[in-house]
Parts: sequence; structure tokens; C-alpha cells
Amino acid sequence: MDGKGSQTLAFHAGKGEAYSYHYNTVLNMLPTDPQHILIETNNFKGNPSVYKVDIRTGDKREVMTSPLEDGDLTTDNNGEVRLVAGYNEKTLKPVLEYREPGSLDWKDISSLTEDQPRYMSVGPIAFTPDNKEIYFEALTPKGTIGLYKVNPQTLQTTLMYSDPY
Repeated sequence: MDGKGSQTLAFHAGKGEAYSYHYNTVLNMLPTDPQHILIETNNFKGNPSVYKVDIRTGDKREVMTSPLEDGDLTTDNNGEVRLVAGYNEKTLKPVLEYREPGSLDWKDISSLTEDQPRYMSVGPIAFTPDNKEIYFEALTPKGTIGLYKVNPQTLQTTLMYSDPY
């Protein structure tokens, strides 16, 4: 890309909602498809959506909607949305859901967050290079932040690193 023909890829809130709080974030750069990127858009009035956006034309196509209201979505290394993290609107407890590649069914794996303090930045970071496990940030038994590798099928966790202090 040489910067010629550049255009804004952000989506606005819509007619009559110019000052509504709204955000877009790049979920995946899709390295095997250099003409497209995946964008998550959220206007905090429902469930976030994922769009595949043509970076040359700005055309967008909705790929999916989050199963959780205000849920943060995570893609695997192939650009497939496979994790969603959020909160139960009634209990305010963290919710974490996972799905297998190619599946439409979500599996609740919230037990990974049960012993974690509310409103602390813990949760999924990314998939491992082979897309079989998840890098996950959580508190260690010592109370420091640790980086774990999690098998989403068995929920087995392996501590990769923790703050020694």
C-alpha cells in the first residue's frame, strides 16, 4: 500500500446519533487476505458485531454478532471468531464462551474466571500459533498477574510466566 486512495474505515453511529458513544477495533488483519480486515464495532446498545471490511473500497459485510451484550470478541490466527468475554447483565459475574473451529455453538468456559476479582483485567489474550490453546491472563495463587496457557476443551491451565514479586 502506498497510501494513495486512502479512506476512513470507521463506522459512524448513524443518522441522528452523531454524538453517541461508539467504537471500532481491528480484530484481525487477515494476513492471508491482504485486501480485508476484521473489525469489531460496538455502540453499547446491544451486542457487538464483526465486519469483514475491504480496505480499498470500505465495503463491509457483517460476519457475526456477539452472543453477549457488550462482549469482547477474540479471533484465532485464521481470523475466525472463537472467544467472547463479557459480564452477565444480572449477576455482573464474568462470562467467557468458546467455540470450536467451524462451529456455531458456544461453550461456557466461565469457570476459568470464577476465582478472579471482578473488574480486573483478566481473560483471554490470544490463541496459540496452532489455534489449539488460549493464552490467558489471570491472578496466580501468590496474587500477581500470570500468563497461562489454557486448553479450552479440558480447561487445563499451565502457568507460563508470573511476576516473581
